[in-house]
Amino acid sequence: MRSDWIVARQAWVHLVVNFPTFGFDGTGKLIVAGYQIGRMEDFWVPSASYLDQVVIHTLGYVELTENEEAAATALLLPASPVAPTTQVAEEPPRPETRSIGTGFFIDDKGHVMTNNHVISGCDSVTIDAEPTVIVAQSESFDLAILGVDPMKATDSYLSFASGPARLNSDVTVAEYPLFPLLAGINVTRGAISAMMGLEGDTSRMQFTASVQPSNSGGPIVDRSGRIVGIVVSKLDAGLVQKTTRDIPQNVNFGIRGQIGQMFAEMNGIAVTVVQEADFLAPEDLADMLATATVLIECR
Repeated sequence: MRSDWIVARQAWVHLVVNFPTFGFDGTGKLIVAGYQIGRMEDFWVPSASYLDQVVIHTLGYVELTENEEAAATALLLPASPVAPTTQVAEEPPRPETRSIGTGFFIDDKGHVMTNNHVISGCDSVTIDAEPTVIVAQSESFDLAILGVDPMKATDSYLSFASGPARLNSDVTVAEYPLFPLLAGINVTRGAISAMMGLEGDTSRMQFTASVQPSNSGGPIVDRSGRIVGIVVSKLDAGLVQKTTRDIPQNVNFGIRGQIGQMFAEMNGIAVTVVQEADFLAPEDLADMLATATVLIECR
């Protein structure tokens, strides 16, 4: 009345069970379980095996008696538990990453500027996976300065602009967005869209270049590559939508570059301030930012 049925692992991530003699059209298929991508030779499931009986019982073709159910189950269960012969050494738990942010070199001595909220409350902080120390931090400014080994410091640092960025001026932002989902540095362009932050905060400015999680602390530079701001936050689109029933577009905030310059100098760190400079090609600007921008991890 029935023949053995065949289980074939297909190219997709599933097992397909074929019943040659069952179904309204003489055939049938049942997806049994997830498996792995790839193909293998077809294999046969013999009649009266445990899987054969369970599938048939599930589909309603055969009603198993209590004795048949017990006999089929016994085919799979070992007579007694197998004692392990060796012990596997457990790996020590890795520190959990609490937050990820971005920073940038501000001098040739290895000082890196970022947001204070990126490194606040951390047991340890790394720059590009290397240990670092906190040199200075301010909750009110939401700024922090980290230090790397001076022997590893380079001349790939950014200078500060001598004045504030003007309204609608072009800016470029470097960051490590959604790390590690998106690997590598990300460079985007936008403009200064407002000269103040929320509720008229004059220490902030608003810009349109895209901002994602883990962008905090990234540099905002003008067309000459001078720092005009530090990425600090974006408007909570979900909260605003609940309040106004509208989704805000590209409402991102940065700390003014002059605040960053002042914070560095207050802590005895000399930075370079540039009055005027030639404009850089977008590609050259990206190259400059790629060498001066770093990934910061807090654990």
